[in-house]
Amino acid sequence: MRRRTPEAHCAVGWSAGGGGGNAAARTRREPIHGGSHSRVVRESGPAGGIPTATSDTRRRIHAPQTNKKEEQGMSIQQHQVRAAEMLTAAGILPVVTVHTLDQARAVSAALLEGGLPAIELTLRTPVAMDALAMLKRELPGVVVGAGTVLTVEQMQQSIDAGADFLVTPGTPTHMADALAAAPLPVVPGAASPTELLALYARGFRVCKLFPATAVGGLAMIKGLAGPVPDLKLCPTGGITEDSAAEYLEQKNVVCIGGSWMVPGNWIADGAWDKVRDAAAGAAKIVARVRGR
Repeated sequence: MRRRTPEAHCAVGWSAGGGGGNAAARTRREPIHGGSHSRVVRESGPAGGIPTATSDTRRRIHAPQTNKKEEQGMSIQQHQVRAAEMLTAAGILPVVTVHTLDQARAVSAALLEGGLPAIELTLRTPVAMDALAMLKRELPGVVVGAGTVLTVEQMQQSIDAGADFLVTPGTPTHMADALAAAPLPVVPGAASPTELLALYARGFRVCKLFPATAVGGLAMIKGLAGPVPDLKLCPTGGITEDSAAEYLEQKNVVCIGGSWMVPGNWIADGAWDKVRDAAAGAAKIVARVRGR
């Protein structure tokens, strides 16, 4: 049966595999950039098929794109402005963990279709770095941040793989030094006002508050808004669909991180429709709070 995409969502192609049956996906030919050549695009498939973002998806969702050559010559201040722009455009940043390349491709396309064009891809599995590089090749409409960056080596590997930005769960001194000199936007993590102020003194103006709910949540965020109003936060950890709006409403929050739209069991089961629908719900929260 052919899958129909509602107008509220962006179109993606669907291919067999990744958690569905064995039925082959139907295909169609799609012109490449209006020229005389065409490519085969899988149109539909069994439940649990792997979604692949089409050019139509990328046209309808305008994700902020990076210019790597320009970024290499930027100062930390310029990189922080760029980080704030990317996270503000995202609104909600799905925190994604995958165990296969197919999972990375499918979950990113489903999120993009639902209206979330940026992700934090955690470096928690052996396949993560290869998945990052693959996504930058195959899904240019997705803004990919390398998350759970713990070492300088991982930082460099992520840059080499094409990451659009870097995110750390915490930031010891040696990592702060390396991140300050990184040739791309970074979002260093912190768990206390003291850690945040140390990063602020180094020139960072956009930080990840992690684990947000465990270290004070909304109370801490509101408390920081007075003494350091120009420090912008991306609280992550413990935030749910029900609490997302209240976090986004804070004037010093540029974005929130969450995984309620990408739980591990959905990814393992290939439940891409559920991911897409949850992403669409998250995108509506951003639109409602920020008047988009």
